[in-house]
Amino acid sequence: MNSVYALRLPGQLIQEIEAHEQKNFSRPSNLWDRIVKVLPRDGEIALLYVMASSLDANVAIIYTQNGVEQCRQLPISEKGSLGQLLFLHCMTTLPVWSALRGQYDFEYIYFYGQKLSNDIIVGDQSTYPRYVERITPQDTVDAGDYEFNMFRFQMVGESRDPQNTVAMRAAIRCVARSTTRELSTNVNEIFPVLQYGPLITFNSYVPFPCQILTPYDNECTLGAAKEYGLHAKDAVIVISDERIVISALQGVQVMDVPPMTVMGQ
Repeated sequence: MNSVYALRLPGQLIQEIEAHEQKNFSRPSNLWDRIVKVLPRDGEIALLYVMASSLDANVAIIYTQNGVEQCRQLPISEKGSLGQLLFLHCMTTLPVWSALRGQYDFEYIYFYGQKLSNDIIVGDQSTYPRYVERITPQDTVDAGDYEFNMFRFQMVGESRDPQNTVAMRAAIRCVARSTTRELSTNVNEIFPVLQYGPLITFNSYVPFPCQILTPYDNECTLGAAKEYGLHAKDAVIVISDERIVISALQGVQVMDVPPMTVMGQ
């Protein structure tokens, strides 16, 4: 299975990352401004993309100066450096964005990209995610003894009244526990992300009979809740402080209709 990647981070995604961090963080990484500072100051400059490879020790900022394509190399070894941040976004946020941007809000994409980044040790390729078209039953045998996680990108309620529900965006982690077909609760639900150890795939379903374990109440005493870390406090991750107000009858038209008169009565 190919685990060597060469990825191109477009300026559009860099600006989306910038806008998200400016909105949600007190100390955003300011990627765009930092990129501008390492590019030439003379002539007409246009950013094309940032290129990173899982084999290289640098990222390349590709730009044009007066219409001529140029390249600026940045090392990725220093924690918090522009080069390392761009490398991590290339390896994580970019593949998630490419797969899911037409389906989910950017908050979900950024969250999962950061989740993957947290597991990466820059320079150690064994810690890099491996993106595959499908995770097959054979993969779960060959890849090692990992937990098979699936993620739903949903909203969870915080409060409600008769007219409205106040909700927040959340990522819901589920676990597939292999079982016989007679006991399987797997109905081939499509999840935005499936992960088995380093293997990642998007918009797919679990390909074998299993019980789909979803989060439990925090007071649940079932062994599975503790064994798989599926208490709500661990498996329901609120990914944004933004509150969303949803009308109880959103999109439903209610009209007052006078009572019908029945002939002869």
